[in-house]
Amino acid sequence: MFLDNLFATGAVAVLREPLPAGGDEGPRAREILRAEYDRRRVECPGLPPRFDETAALTAGRLFHNGCVCLVNRALAEADVQAALALSKPLPGDAATSFSLDLLFVHLASLLQMAEGAAPGDPLVTRLRELAAAHPLSSVGIRELDGLADEGAILGHPALRRLYADRIIAHRDEARLGNPEALGAVRESLGTYTNLWPELEHRARTNTAGTDDG
Repeated sequence: MFLDNLFATGAVAVLREPLPAGGDEGPRAREILRAEYDRRRVECPGLPPRFDETAALTAGRLFHNGCVCLVNRALAEADVQAALALSKPLPGDAATSFSLDLLFVHLASLLQMAEGAAPGDPLVTRLRELAAAHPLSSVGIRELDGLADEGAILGHPALRRLYADRIIAHRDEARLGNPEALGAVRESLGTYTNLWPELEHRARTNTAGTDDG
């Protein structure tokens, strides 16, 4: 099974055709995703948000379909768009972000493979749209247009720290343009801001922009 292999080995085996939106993923998928949430909960820097099963199942379907689109080059652009479309809008809260991240934490790797295979492919465009829509999972992906609001992430203590730690790990300077994200990164570094000198330059730039306004 796709989820078994992904979480156990990092390797995946996918169906030839995308999974339909609104399909019944079955009890095994729910069991695996809950187990992955429990594992990630232990690793989270603080008390994580609740488990959102709908968001986790949605991420599972979308990530599976992204892999299908990568290997099945016969799919038309309309098929790719349909395979990677949400069946309905998801809440923009912390629980949704963390539960989507169970799968979307691998989004950067999938995007890298897609860009390596065909940079101008519709799959690349759609994956970059997904990445921009989910800031927690897309740290390190460069040149994202229209990054979604980070308020729910930065407003949750555990996700704020997780997000900051990822920004630091990837040296993702683009995320420092948000003063709240910059503040979270400085909190995470504590007295060790000298490890990332660009932080102080960014802080001065933000302050100057505020003063000018």
